[in-house]
Amino acid sequence: MVVVSIDGMAPRHITRTTMPALTTLALQGASCFTARTVTPPLTLPAHTSMLRGVDPAAHGVTGNASAAPHTDAPTFLKAARGAGRSTAACISWLPLDGVIERDAASERFVIDGGYDADNDRRVVDAAVAAIGEARHDLVFAYLIGPDLAGHDHGWDSVEYVAAVTRADTALAQLLDAAGPRASVLVTTDHDGLGTGHADPAAEVMETFVVVRAPGRIRPASGWPAASLLDVAPTVADLCGITPDHRWEGTSLASRERPLTDV
Repeated sequence: MVVVSIDGMAPRHITRTTMPALTTLALQGASCFTARTVTPPLTLPAHTSMLRGVDPAAHGVTGNASAAPHTDAPTFLKAARGAGRSTAACISWLPLDGVIERDAASERFVIDGGYDADNDRRVVDAAVAAIGEARHDLVFAYLIGPDLAGHDHGWDSVEYVAAVTRADTALAQLLDAAGPRASVLVTTDHDGLGTGHADPAAEVMETFVVVRAPGRIRPASGWPAASLLDVAPTVADLCGITPDHRWEGTSLASRERPLTDV
């Protein structure tokens, strides 16, 4: 299985023109483009919730400075590893790596070149190698490009839309490496407004999740609502692992209803 987080990816900019790979993936599986993030809608708190399945009130990470989560709820990588699965994490930001347990990943690719636009290329190269050689049952990849453009130029700028398309090209590389039968989940940590995302405005709080799982999820379907807290249980479920009892969300793959055609 492949899990991809595209930092700062605004659902309002996901179209067949800007993101052909992601929208095609959505038609191959199920999606929700009105999902919600957590408060505060910052990168590290949101990713900690994405990975560990609990709200910031439970894990205690409330800012972007490096911090150890105050929870024993495991990341989905740790849960998979504990169930005997091989895992890989490909990350370009040290604080994010810091909220993942040391023994959670069988293979770890971590760089911290600051906010470098070239980081996504390096992360994708590492993830493609991990996926293509079939060394791992679960690969997590973190892409930063749209968030960088949003902070530098604004979430509705021409530069942001160009970064969105580059992120989709990177996603296409990961999908090609995984193949059409692989389970894939793509999501984001937060939206943005102006050049920031600190305030919990409606636009900032809106996120998305797209899941393809042949044999488990009906193609061209969707969920009317989803939460960042649903990511960890969904990943575990699709890896054949019982979701951890401490996780606060539920598996989207196990929600037979409500489903709507997209």
